[in-house]
Amino acid sequence: ADIYSFACLIYLLFAGRAPFSPDAPLEERDPQRLNPPEQFNSEQWHLLQQALDETPAQRPTSALELMRLLFLPEQQPGSGKGSIVASKGTEGAKPLTSAIAASEPSAAAHSGSRSAPPSESRSRRYLVGSVLTAIITFGAGLGLGYQLSTQQYQKHQQLLLDQVAKVQQLLQQPPSINSKIALSKEFASLRQLAPGSVLLQQLGNQVDDYSTRLSRDLINEMPQTDSIEPDQEQSNQPSKQVFGEVFKDEIIPGVFGPNMITIPTGKFQMGDLDRNGDDNEHPVHPVTMKQQFALSQTEITFAEYDLFALSTGRTLPQDNGWGRGNRPVINISWNDANAYAYWIRQQTGQPYRLPSEAEWEYAARAGNNTQYWWGNEVGTNNAACDDCGSAYDGKKTAPTGSFTANAFGLHDMNGNVYEWVSDCYNENYDQAPADGSSWDVGLCNYRVMRGGSWYDIPRLIRSASRYRHPPNASRNTWGFRLALDINPQ
Repeated sequence: ADIYSFACLIYLLFAGRAPFSPDAPLEERDPQRLNPPEQFNSEQWHLLQQALDETPAQRPTSALELMRLLFLPEQQPGSGKGSIVASKGTEGAKPLTSAIAASEPSAAAHSGSRSAPPSESRSRRYLVGSVLTAIITFGAGLGLGYQLSTQQYQKHQQLLLDQVAKVQQLLQQPPSINSKIALSKEFASLRQLAPGSVLLQQLGNQVDDYSTRLSRDLINEMPQTDSIEPDQEQSNQPSKQVFGEVFKDEIIPGVFGPNMITIPTGKFQMGDLDRNGDDNEHPVHPVTMKQQFALSQTEITFAEYDLFALSTGRTLPQDNGWGRGNRPVINISWNDANAYAYWIRQQTGQPYRLPSEAEWEYAARAGNNTQYWWGNEVGTNNAACDDCGSAYDGKKTAPTGSFTANAFGLHDMNGNVYEWVSDCYNENYDQAPADGSSWDVGLCNYRVMRGGSWYDIPRLIRSASRYRHPPNASRNTWGFRLALDINPQ
């Protein structure tokens, strides 16, 4: 490491700049990509590149060795050649090498020949002084560099010890989601301080074991009910209930995925039927749902998503302090939602996915042409939104299933959290698919979300309302639910 620092100092003195930025990752510090100092010939540059090599074995054994190879004449028996530069003639003459060569007394002077003129002696003394000054500068720079590198090393070691202590302290706590979130953050910081170290690998194994124990605890806490039935006592219940088959698939031995409910096929008018919406909800157009599908009865919960995140090593989303468990997962991007659907698909072998926009609106309306599935007025305690008359309005999410299900047996299609769907965003419905399939062309740098949230005014939780965001963005008002093809053609 000292030779590497010394080589950096040499490059700085001759090139006028440091070879590498302190912020540059180690893998980008390639000496082969540097421009050589103008004073260096090819052989000197090759030697300095060796000293800057990331592999210590490729570097010279000492700073003195590097100085000798770069600048001091090396007499070869019978050759009469001087330094590297001298052997190359006048090519790439270096001030240091020239000074050293000029300072050496000739053989004639040793044999008693006439001394050099006074002006030549003064020039020689000046050059010798320049060489000594340069060497002293190198030595002082080396000493300063060594002192600074030692201080930096000691500071780094203290940071490393402090970070290890934080990780070990979290590992000793009983497994919990919040501790796991903190542990992931602290371990990521440790990984930056000690990349590739044996210590990192050992602690990484303990972190993995911690995650395994937490997954086991989470599995044991997950409710294994067959379905979530709507509350028959609440008002505004549709007079005619149309419930499909409720089922769930095993994702891990003994652990089942979200409750899914089959949605009947049919036709509906998609868009702003009462002209109370936005331009992107037009034109109203007929859609025929020929392919039967299923939707998760509720939005995907923290318990369901946390199991996925722990099983795949993904970052656990924040819950804003509102609680996890059966609350809808939030702070989820479209990419996150797709990753969850893909994992369920891989675990079960069944075609799970995000619903299309048309499927979502068809299921949200549940056979009704009104603004909300329960009517044209927002009413009281039908959903969680800003001014929906619930205990959660404008404050936080409601636990899933807190409100009456619609005629298809689905909870929280209006309000609570926005739900990502699969489609690319289009500014209107011109040329939209008429068969309920996902619209996968358009402004695909945005993805559609539906349903509104606990934070939005009633107008934005209408069944026809739609919005869009980048697929990598996430907020505490965004979640999702799953779809599944039934007997796909």
